[in-house]
Amino acid sequence: MSFSDIAIAIKVADYEKMQKAIMELDEERKKSVTRLMQGASVESSIAHQGYIILQWKWVKWKANYPEVKFLRSFLESIKKYDYIRIGIEYDDVEYEFNTGENIISIERKISCS
Repeated sequence: MSFSDIAIAIKVADYEKMQKAIMELDEERKKSVTRLMQGASVESSIAHQGYIILQWKWVKWKANYPEVKFLRSFLESIKKYDYIRIGIEYDDVEYEFNTGENIISIERKISCS
């Protein structure tokens, strides 16, 4: 099983389109996508230039999962999004920055208390 931290930035209008697309799925897919979406923290503010930030911590994320397939397919259809996935291994990182807005980013740091 693969656990990851995920962040996705999409325009508010695209987020609304995604919600409509979820409602049009067959019942089984709708249930799995809805369950995933309910686990996301959602942030929207003027500071994000009209974007919604979806974020998941320590979520099961595999390319063949129906809910992941749906999200990836939806992102490809809208073109303007940012996506980051950080897996368990140090070099297990995927990212796509398509907004040109620097809304989400990857940061690694060491801190001592």
